[in-house]
Amino acid sequence: MKGAAQFWLDSLVRDQGNLTFLTSPSCTPDDGPFTEGSALDQQLIWQLFNNTLAATTILSESDKVFVNNLTTTLEGLSSGLKIGHWGQIQEWNLDLDIPREFHRYLGPLWAVYPGHQIFFVSTNSSNNNNNRTQEELLKAAQWTLENRGEGVTEDNLGWAKSWRAVMWARLGDGSKAYKALNLFKKNNLKYKNLLNFEEGFSGQLGFGAAIVEMVIQSRAPGYLDVLNNAETGLPERWLKAGSVQGFRTRDGHNVTAKWEETKVRSVEVAAPLKAGELRVRIGTLKGEEETPSEKVHVSIKGSTKKVEYTREADVVVLTVSKGQTYVIEIDP
Repeated sequence: MKGAAQFWLDSLVRDQGNLTFLTSPSCTPDDGPFTEGSALDQQLIWQLFNNTLAATTILSESDKVFVNNLTTTLEGLSSGLKIGHWGQIQEWNLDLDIPREFHRYLGPLWAVYPGHQIFFVSTNSSNNNNNRTQEELLKAAQWTLENRGEGVTEDNLGWAKSWRAVMWARLGDGSKAYKALNLFKKNNLKYKNLLNFEEGFSGQLGFGAAIVEMVIQSRAPGYLDVLNNAETGLPERWLKAGSVQGFRTRDGHNVTAKWEETKVRSVEVAAPLKAGELRVRIGTLKGEEETPSEKVHVSIKGSTKKVEYTREADVVVLTVSKGQTYVIEIDP
């Protein structure tokens, strides 16, 4: 990580206004001209720099010159999150995108998935995000995804559809995610063993990732969503009964969740690595009228100690301690 960060610290250039750091030359996969600061480049480097900076703290990095250089450059780095003239997340630093350009690649939306950059953006404006709020960026991401089509392009590759499925799931639209999965099954599952030897296995891996995202997510550190897509078109047979075991959040927590008759009944969170605030959103919990607070119980596994938590409609907010396992139970 340090070596990769050092490469970009040496390689980035200032834009013409000398305001932000960009990659140059830059391109975006399969699409458009060589230019400066494609969204995909900038989003990847933003994630790299943030992860590396976090690692320097965890590992007590002694190279203070590197840390200072990384911190200063990150403050001036273009985030790759600009909204263009027709409401899209720009694919390039310049507003060059063509509306309704059906294209298999979703490069400018890397910050939605597999990245999580947009979910870090404050609801307040930020200069490094072109003065855009998280709500505005998510709306622009949805509009961009709509305009890219369903991935049924001339080559009709499977990964284009499973990537859309996982994107729609991350954006909270279970219906469109499920539609993308069905397109994948219809167009790209040619063998009984579910593999596709012509184009490799990335489509199958994305298919599995999409199913996971449709039922449980960790969009950003401190966040856990269970059945977030339940009200937006998940198959009824998925919701009748099911469970997730061994899911790992971005904080390193281990999660088990169970549901039956379209309602989440329990969420178990083990925190082996770190403490901190955790916001558990349960899509079937809804508000106080649907699920009164007396039906929600939070405890520490193997302990009688009372757990302090707050409730915000369908979100349970608690502070977890390292080494403890927390159980949220919801009465029928």
